[in-house]
Amino acid sequence: DAGWPVPGFEVHGVELVKRSQVGIYRLYVLPGRGHQQPHGADDIQAAAEKYREAIRTDPEYIDGYYNLGVALRDLEQNDEAMTTFRKVIEMQGLSPKAYNNLALLQCRLLDWDAAEANYRKAIEQHFQYATAHFNLGMLLCRLGRYEEGFAECEWRWQTPEFTPIRCLQTRWTGKPFDGTLLVHTEQGIGDTIQFMRFLPEIRRRVSKVIMFCPEHLHCLFDETKQVDDLRDPGELGLGDFQHYLPLMSAPHALGVTLDSVPGETPYLFPAERTVDVGPCHVPDAKL
Repeated sequence: DAGWPVPGFEVHGVELVKRSQVGIYRLYVLPGRGHQQPHGADDIQAAAEKYREAIRTDPEYIDGYYNLGVALRDLEQNDEAMTTFRKVIEMQGLSPKAYNNLALLQCRLLDWDAAEANYRKAIEQHFQYATAHFNLGMLLCRLGRYEEGFAECEWRWQTPEFTPIRCLQTRWTGKPFDGTLLVHTEQGIGDTIQFMRFLPEIRRRVSKVIMFCPEHLHCLFDETKQVDDLRDPGELGLGDFQHYLPLMSAPHALGVTLDSVPGETPYLFPAERTVDVGPCHVPDAKL
């Protein structure tokens, strides 16, 4: 299948069966990665050997080269992996996944210019390739080119790893409006804490902010004084808000550049609380 696997979340074959009497082989696969249990190095090494066996049987087996490159990439055998992906490009020409994986490896080696060029080649060959767009966006953000970088990162919602909320309202584009905006967290706690710095500018552009976030972060959001209604993720009435915004889309909606990142500190204010640690049982301890 030319559409398998998805770069970044590939699966690895561990056994071979004959596809036909001429000795061409086809790979069976383990369960997919990503949201499932990742494979260990021994499994991936075994898969790499099977791919090499398949290639020896059929030197024109392009998928075998590609999957070998994926396994080598995950084993961090970077030079051989890049050579293998270049072989796929040489054999196939039109190979956006190989360009994407080559760029991933070049990012690993801090070769930013080459990585950017190859992400763009992947997108040129397949414009709807959301994973390559997202990877390019992450690279551009790393290089401080926020405006284009965060725009490219919006393609994450078209990858299998991200699921947008389902509602009739449209995503907010940053234009001021007299109404209620639903902002929701996504991804990890560290990302959420970093992107909370954009709440004051969001609040200046809308009349009211409803915030969906995990309960253990309520104390941080509550102390910012930028949120009017703080809730656990759940259901809302159709009329409770007019637009919504994933928190990590805030820089794109606000048109943030490297020069306009909010620098006001502190922007986090821990809630005052008293903690009862109980009696001390250590003799002569001083707290």
